[in-house]
Amino acid sequence: MTKVKAKYVYLFLTACLIYLLFIIRGLPNNHYLDWPQYYHIIDCLELMVVSIPLTYLVLKWFSSPEYYYKDSIWFAFFTSVPFFIFDLIYLGIFENFGINFIYEFWFLTIFYFIVWVEMPIIGYLMQKDDADITKKHIVMLLVAIIGWLLNWWIGLHSNHYLDWTLNLKIIRITNILFILSPIVYFVLRFHSSKDQYLKDAGFLSLYLTFIFVLFDFLYLGISKDYSLRYIIDFWFVTLFYPVFLIEIPLIGLVMKRFRAQPAQ
Repeated sequence: MTKVKAKYVYLFLTACLIYLLFIIRGLPNNHYLDWPQYYHIIDCLELMVVSIPLTYLVLKWFSSPEYYYKDSIWFAFFTSVPFFIFDLIYLGIFENFGINFIYEFWFLTIFYFIVWVEMPIIGYLMQKDDADITKKHIVMLLVAIIGWLLNWWIGLHSNHYLDWTLNLKIIRITNILFILSPIVYFVLRFHSSKDQYLKDAGFLSLYLTFIFVLFDFLYLGISKDYSLRYIIDFWFVTLFYPVFLIEIPLIGLVMKRFRAQPAQ
């Protein structure tokens, strides 16, 4: 077996070991179903945090600096696609949940998607091995988290804006569209460079979308018991998922082209 093939085997076996640990951990509590809902949310956040040093150590052990990013994508694959197959066999067939296991065990299946965001970013930062780049990404992540917290706090006394009239909801959407532009500008202006504006704008849009989708799902879908209906019922909030992915890269593109123009 070549060294490259052995590396992928180790990554896959590590993923299998992680899955086995989840099985063992869930045995005393009906595979986590006996846990209260709020603990599911706390556990999801804890696992997201734990995944950071875990991914770092796995890449350090089985990969090399020039392949950290590529191998982080493979590790995300091994902890998502095989996990879905294992869950389908164990929960869907053996435990008779059928395809409904995806929703019944949302606190596990949500990680099919989370790992595709979290692990490649960790691998990317490890491969770059640059303190300034790491700081830049931490700033962008904090902007996303603070943005969601402000959004949550403002809507706290109005059923997360559901009690607002349609006119106020439209005004709020318009305001955020305008406010987003200077925020993105200053983040890129002070934490990026003109040749990286578009790329970093893409990362910032990814962070904002990821944080808002995840936290809205945990808060509205699970904590407030709207399930996936929150996407429709709170359209004035979820509308920004695609907006982030469109508006922010456009701002980065404009900044890149404007800054690239020679002074007259």
